[in-house]
Amino acid sequence: MGSLISLNARSQTASSSIKKDTTIIYSKIDSLKYPFKRSDSGGLFLSDPSKTDIIYDTDLKQYIIVEKIGEYSIKRPVYMSQEEYKAYKLKKDMLGYFKEKVNATNSKRKGSATAQKNLLPTYYVNSNFFESVFGGNTIEVNPSGSVLVKMGLLYQKKTEAVLRLILIRKLAQVFKLKLGSA
Repeated sequence: MGSLISLNARSQTASSSIKKDTTIIYSKIDSLKYPFKRSDSGGLFLSDPSKTDIIYDTDLKQYIIVEKIGEYSIKRPVYMSQEEYKAYKLKKDMLGYFKEKVNATNSKRKGSATAQKNLLPTYYVNSNFFESVFGGNTIEVNPSGSVLVKMGLLYQKKTEAVLRLILIRKLAQVFKLKLGSA
């Protein structure tokens, strides 16, 4: 998002004493103290009013993506073949999926408590034996406990008492893992 600043400058030429008004326009892109992003939302930011319509044209055998505000198109339509649309949809779905998972880890957002419950997938087992033994065909993973990982380096330098010329240097890695269950 850029902002435009207009500066009025009066210039006087040496050949005549006629004063000319010149307007110089500078574009300041992303020079705000707090740059805003299109994906920002909240009390200060308004939601994006545009809607995206996806139309399949059977004559052209192409997908047409049209962005509108109300009944008015605001951008040129984008034409995609079936393969291009599949790649576009996959990329968009993956971006939305991972954005949802990252937002679930932020405990300050509204609804993050319910989103944190869905971080791990539910597994389905298609077996009558499994269903008769356990009473269902789904497995839900509910982790409980803690993991503590400590990593570091230990450096040691010794001088031999007998031979002053030989120095002994050691570098060791320290890795400790502690698992706890609740």
